[in-house]
Amino acid sequence: MDATQSGACAIALLLHGNKLWVAGAGDCRAVLGAIDEKTGELLAVRLSLDHKPSDPSERARIIAAGSTVWE
Repeated sequence: MDATQSGACAIALLLHGNKLWVAGAGDCRAVLGAIDEKTGELLAVRLSLDHKPSDPSERARIIAAGSTVWE
């Protein structure tokens, strides 16, 4: 693979007591599984956002920082 067309990602979670911190960079995500107390159903709770240039707000952030997005 051409290294100029590839990327990297990382995600870290820190649980301390009843607080959870999430930090991420790149095309990766963190999801928490939780039980809905009313229905007993398993829920997926999004903890992070992917840093993908296909996301309009991420594309705008990249361009505002002076960089370029190629298709």
